[in-house]
Amino acid sequence: MIRRKRPRCDVRRILLAPDPTERAHLVGEHLQRLQDQLARTQAAVASLQRLLRPEPAGVVVELRQAPARRVAAVRGTVTLEEVLSWYAGAMAELDAVVGAAAGPPGGLYDNALFSEGRGDVLVYVPVAAPVPDLGRVRGTELPPAELAVTVHPGAHDTIDVT
Repeated sequence: MIRRKRPRCDVRRILLAPDPTERAHLVGEHLQRLQDQLARTQAAVASLQRLLRPEPAGVVVELRQAPARRVAAVRGTVTLEEVLSWYAGAMAELDAVVGAAAGPPGGLYDNALFSEGRGDVLVYVPVAAPVPDLGRVRGTELPPAELAVTVHPGAHDTIDVT
């Protein structure tokens, strides 16, 4: 659990700071905490609004049996705020290591990422032959699985609706 300083403590520290530069630094830190909190609140509000008014209205879901698959993958634990930039970096690494993918990219996203704001993510591209481990890219095999598959028809920042 993250313990946040109470605003009263911040105000007290600011008022008791003898040096104007230190006071300005403390005010800046407090402002940054408020801006971070506002950004988290705005992201939560936007996500809830999308859940209430999802677009497009209908999502087609196909149930599919997937055999074991050889993939090149990047795995990480990220926050909801980090996931888009993390995804872009992970896919760039996969593109650099994997010459020609043997199918479309995919991802496994921990439910905690959306429900708690932090979770495990694995993005991958199918490969025909083993790939060398390089940087964060690892060759791995996905086990056989029963999948519910759909296509998200929008930008990555609205994928939580799908």
